[in-house]
Amino acid sequence: MPQMIILQPDYLVDVTAIAECFKPFGGHSKYYLLNKLSLDPFSIHITIGNIVNYFLDEIITNPDIQFDDVVNEIFQLDPIRFSLMEDSELKSVIVTLKTHFDNVKRVISEDFKSIYLDVEKCILEPSFYSPVFGLQGRLDVFHQKKKSNEAAIIELKSGKLFMPNVYGLNTNHYTQTLLYELMIRSVYNFDLKPINFILYSALDKTNIRFAPTISAQQREAISIRNDIVEIEEKIINGRTSSTVFDIVNPENFPGASGFISRDLGKLDEIIRSMNDVEKAYYGHFASFIAREQKYSKTGYYREGITTGQSTLWLLNEKQKSDQFSILQQLKLIELSVEDSSTATLEKTITTNELANFRKGDIVLLYPYNLKSNSQIESQIFKCTITDLLPDRIIVKLRTRIRNLQFETKNTLWNLEHDYLDTGFSKMHTGLIKFFSYPQQKRDIILTVKPPLQPEITPAIVIENELTEKQSKMVDRIVACEDYFLLWGPPGTGKTSKIIRAAVERLLKNNENIMLVAYTNRAVDELCEAVENISENSGVNYIRIGSRYSCDEKYHDKLLDSHVRNLKTRSKLKELIKETSIFISTVSSLLGKEEIFRIKNFNTIIVDEASQLLEPMIISILPNFMRFVLVGDHMQLPAVVSQSKETTIVDNKDLKSIGLTDLSNSLFERMFSRAIENKWEWAYGMLDEQGRMHETIMVFPNSIFYDNKLKTIDAIDRLTVKRMLIPDNELQKKLIDQRLVYLPSETKKSEIFAKNNEDEADKIVKLISEWIQIYKLNGLDLENDSIGVITTFRAQIATIKNKLLKAGIDTEKISIDTVERYQGSARDIIIYSMAVNSIPRFEQIINSDKNDLDRKLNVVITRAKEHFIILGNEEILQSNKLYSQLIKDSYRIEITGKKA
Repeated sequence: MPQMIILQPDYLVDVTAIAECFKPFGGHSKYYLLNKLSLDPFSIHITIGNIVNYFLDEIITNPDIQFDDVVNEIFQLDPIRFSLMEDSELKSVIVTLKTHFDNVKRVISEDFKSIYLDVEKCILEPSFYSPVFGLQGRLDVFHQKKKSNEAAIIELKSGKLFMPNVYGLNTNHYTQTLLYELMIRSVYNFDLKPINFILYSALDKTNIRFAPTISAQQREAISIRNDIVEIEEKIINGRTSSTVFDIVNPENFPGASGFISRDLGKLDEIIRSMNDVEKAYYGHFASFIAREQKYSKTGYYREGITTGQSTLWLLNEKQKSDQFSILQQLKLIELSVEDSSTATLEKTITTNELANFRKGDIVLLYPYNLKSNSQIESQIFKCTITDLLPDRIIVKLRTRIRNLQFETKNTLWNLEHDYLDTGFSKMHTGLIKFFSYPQQKRDIILTVKPPLQPEITPAIVIENELTEKQSKMVDRIVACEDYFLLWGPPGTGKTSKIIRAAVERLLKNNENIMLVAYTNRAVDELCEAVENISENSGVNYIRIGSRYSCDEKYHDKLLDSHVRNLKTRSKLKELIKETSIFISTVSSLLGKEEIFRIKNFNTIIVDEASQLLEPMIISILPNFMRFVLVGDHMQLPAVVSQSKETTIVDNKDLKSIGLTDLSNSLFERMFSRAIENKWEWAYGMLDEQGRMHETIMVFPNSIFYDNKLKTIDAIDRLTVKRMLIPDNELQKKLIDQRLVYLPSETKKSEIFAKNNEDEADKIVKLISEWIQIYKLNGLDLENDSIGVITTFRAQIATIKNKLLKAGIDTEKISIDTVERYQGSARDIIIYSMAVNSIPRFEQIINSDKNDLDRKLNVVITRAKEHFIILGNEEILQSNKLYSQLIKDSYRIEITGKKA
């Protein structure tokens, strides 16, 4: 094995990214950056490559399959791109695909035998992580014999040979297999010695070719891998556009031709069009994104939790269990491989009781290692949780699985969170793509120029569900020329009323509308709002996304569901053109940008805009005539891993456009700029809320909203006393008081812990009393009746365990973190701080530039009828904001489970 130095081995670099740095005339890391910044133009070659990989999976799964059996499925794989093709192009593609299919089938049925490969022992698209060499990757096929050190790697390539090396292989493909070999060997403790093959599906003969191991070539590839890590470090520390642009200067690519010349030309054209402000903007955000990606890979420590991809191998199972980031020693009880690979896993007596997983989470599944509880010595299965039950977990694997990997019935499995690079790649691409749009669009979004001032035409009829103020706000949204910024505090109906009404008005103007949000939960709410538009009006929409991340009742609205019922490309184009409303997460839309080649949109409305970083959204907005950003910059900001010290901006050009902190949202910057420049027509605030009782509203209103919030007059419950019958004095206090503080005690043994037993005991007592109040008054306990919010996952586990031991059904009581609760509401909110020392308390406070803890604002404003906070008084009094909250709250003393 060659001796190598690995720079930052916990920073896993994708094997493909390294391999693409190798050209027939040599390898260089500059190609990594060029590929990273390329705008991914529409390419039929990419589509063909994906489909040929699909053929490989289908043929290995079913060797008797015929081309006619799969030809109708091809359209489903990339429907929008196929719909963009001319008939002649499509016919040519089908002929080409038939050739690939026949070649792949022949190789599998005949050639595999000649090189001693058994189809039954082939593993499709396995993923591996190698912190030994700092590599990660997904193979096309891995062949492994049980109880043997014999293995083989088969990499499928649909492209033709171009200036092949002495082994008859393209240099980049050859390098890729050599890196895969290093990766595989390290994962299996160097017990395996794989033989490498490349399958060229476009060739008429000699399709499968041996790729011999050359240590010198492997060392060169690892050297390029180290150079890539160094480039990322330069981008992180540079903060100037020249850090990037100097590398992709066309002068550094003498003799470039083909795709390389094309990409260089487009980049050079974009760079030359950028002014000083734009270059500073690009440089700062490129640095910001690269740092976020690094932390996602190598990990970071915050609020007592270590997170990031590297925790997979750096933390042992006890440490992961303490962080509630693993479900360990699960037993596989069922594997379905017919339609899609779905695994059902059952908890065993050794599985930790609680962990921080939710339906829809992306996760990793791998065999439990009895010898080493931190080292991963196998492939990794990437999955999505489709159901989470008390005793079992159901996951959908992202690749088709044959039975081989699951045959050992005694094998136990671990489940952990996955970390994806795709979001960072999209931000990098989007950032450079933004500067390819017309200067006028860029100037308006960067706030160099003001938006046009519109003429506002009031609606002829004010909707019954809207107040006069709300109706006027809808008028302003509908009338905007370039953009409108809507500040929507909690309970002001920004989605259910304002967005719904605005969409209805825009539809009457025959507009095409895109609705997007940051989370799938918020997209569900947008779907609900659209479905509530004028009953029986026949409003139709298409949702872009996955069935595994959206509410089941919207599955039939998904683009994929529509495509299944369509037989021709023209029908799909017709459907897209005729549908006026599309709804999506920002991430899903970035994966389907081809839709803009079919359809022109008038307006995009972005909900949850205050949770979106600028690079997440900035490349989407110029596709529309105008945009509406809806958010609340007094609630939780975008999730950022790095510290404030690295996000603060000290650049005069960027400060001139209001960019002072890279972790702020585009919404917050544009809103501040509009106020600063007195562009009153471009922004507005909803100030009538219908969620919180007026007593609860007082505190967040005075602290966060400058006393601008008012209750809606027509909603009586917001101002009247709650008329419930109590059974004891404590119940009477709980009913009468809307804002309550319960002091808690901290044990000496809990000073460094992330849970508080006393608070958990008192919460059991509080919930027991509220359940009795509900029963006494003939009320049903609903899903939105009681919610418990707490700071740490350890406290969630503590509270759940105590409730279960007390015989209280937790099915209808939501217990979760603040971040999970944003956008939700409950009648009664109980907040367990669970901080046992002042340093820990200071660690969790999410203060903004005005020293206001937005997290506290989110927590309080989830409550409709009652808000109860528990915490150590001495610790909470150390903060001015929390001290004021205690002062404003009614104090109740109870003794937890002994009461």
